[in-house]
Amino acid sequence: MKTKYLFGAAAALMMAACSQDELVSVKQDGIAYSVTASKQTRAADSYCNNALPESFKVWARTTDGNLYINGDVIKNEGGVWTDQAGTRYWPENKALDFYAQVNGDNEFNFNNGAPTFDNFTVKDNVTEQLDLIYSVNKNVTKPGDGKVVLNFRHALSQVCFRAKNNMKTMQVEIKGVSVGHLTNAGTFAFPAESTDKNYVHPSHGDEVDPNAPELNGGVWTIPADAAYNKKYDVTPIDGTVVLPAQCGVKNLTCPEDNHQNGFAQVLTLLPQEVKAWDPTVKGSDYNGAYFLVKVVLSNVVKDDSGAEVATVVYDGLAAVPVNVKWEQGYRYIYTFVFDEGGDGGWTPDPNDPKPVLTNIKYDITVDDFIPVEEDGTKMDTGKDGGTPDVDKTTYTLVYNANGGVFGTSETRTATGKSTEDTYSFTVDGTFLPARDGYTFLGWAETSDATEANIAAGATVNLTKEANSKTIYAVWEKDAVTYNYKLIFDGNGATTGVPATLTYNGTEETYEFTVPEASDMKYGERKFMGWADTKDASTLDAIKYKAGDKITVTKDVPVKTIYAAWGTPAGAIVPPVAGGEDW
Repeated sequence: MKTKYLFGAAAALMMAACSQDELVSVKQDGIAYSVTASKQTRAADSYCNNALPESFKVWARTTDGNLYINGDVIKNEGGVWTDQAGTRYWPENKALDFYAQVNGDNEFNFNNGAPTFDNFTVKDNVTEQLDLIYSVNKNVTKPGDGKVVLNFRHALSQVCFRAKNNMKTMQVEIKGVSVGHLTNAGTFAFPAESTDKNYVHPSHGDEVDPNAPELNGGVWTIPADAAYNKKYDVTPIDGTVVLPAQCGVKNLTCPEDNHQNGFAQVLTLLPQEVKAWDPTVKGSDYNGAYFLVKVVLSNVVKDDSGAEVATVVYDGLAAVPVNVKWEQGYRYIYTFVFDEGGDGGWTPDPNDPKPVLTNIKYDITVDDFIPVEEDGTKMDTGKDGGTPDVDKTTYTLVYNANGGVFGTSETRTATGKSTEDTYSFTVDGTFLPARDGYTFLGWAETSDATEANIAAGATVNLTKEANSKTIYAVWEKDAVTYNYKLIFDGNGATTGVPATLTYNGTEETYEFTVPEASDMKYGERKFMGWADTKDASTLDAIKYKAGDKITVTKDVPVKTIYAAWGTPAGAIVPPVAGGEDW
């Protein structure tokens, strides 16, 4: 790994120094488990293979969709992973999909084989924060040794701190660190692909084969209206850390390589992306992410006797803007580098920030994984004459909202990579589009489908030759009640005018039948029929008689028709104001 400081604080991902030992249950023909916490984990943590969790919960369903194990607690009892619900036996001639989790019990939702942690919230206090880990192993038939490999991965990100002092005459004391303008809650969807192999991420450096593909991970969804108002505080493991002038890197809150410090002061936070605070844009609150370093800066000089004399020149908080882009499973190590000159650190007043006397800058590096074979040996990446991994095919499943939206996007995409000629996606139950006036029914293979035939948790199979597929949202228009009316205007009649006809329904049109009006009277005038206008004066203007049908629509739901009157001999005449008799 290359470590770089550039002009400021560097962050690097620690590698887990874990044992590769596995604990295996061999209880007759029952389902047994082999558990690791990523043989080379991206976030070094208390769940290394030499310090596995005491228990986990597991679910399993048959590949045809039937629930088989429903949240059994699996405990490590004397080196044997024991199902507390009793021995579970392999079903005959059926494969199983396994899903497991540690922590997040209250938020876990099996969701018919598309598990999620719903609205998982990170604790404010660092000592109460949890390592949320998960595992997926799909299409497992009874192995020869009977064990199910559960390789757990980390759903959260970890953040810890170190510091370095490059100044020639300034001493630095650090009493605490905070990171702020973050959000703390989101929903995590388990990956569709198994996690039974090591997580390789070659895109972050040159320590692994650049052709080695990245394996799948779950997906975090943060609500669009999430508040970014969380601040997390930690203090150095050893209390106040003193950095003399021109001092090398000292640890603040990071665990040692042997993990003896455990989780004590490591922030375990929600993966997220937040732009850096801009101190040039003043406001009542921070407009982006920032660090707060509780620091004492002292100028150190020698007096006439040669003794060093320290004079405090700044005692308070220094705010440092930081671009946050945290991925699940990574530990980010930020090293604060105290340098001379510049304006990298600011007084912590968003309304009126001012440069702190010393420049605090930062840069980020992330360590790469070292790929590991299933037996725990280092994988030959081909760099030293070996044969590199075979290139994998990228498979893509596109979710098309089909007239709706996912937030602001019309599509969402899931990808996976495999050396196999086929690949299966599990339809994600959290990919839910929205459309005004419509109800989402599910998915279909065509955009004009009226019935959904692909539900959440269903399997979509792709081939190497047809490695991309789009599924389309199916919508049902919400029912709307229309209030239809046919109004009869007697147009001078004094009695017998038919009552208004009404109908309330969801149809976009409705047909009324004109009733008899034999009792309607207007002096001695003769009722000729109904017209569309009040001033009908010709026989051609009479449009409707008893028994005729009149259709109204949702666009014009109310219609009025007017009585047309004639002489006793049947000659139509326009109405006379006041209802004059003949």
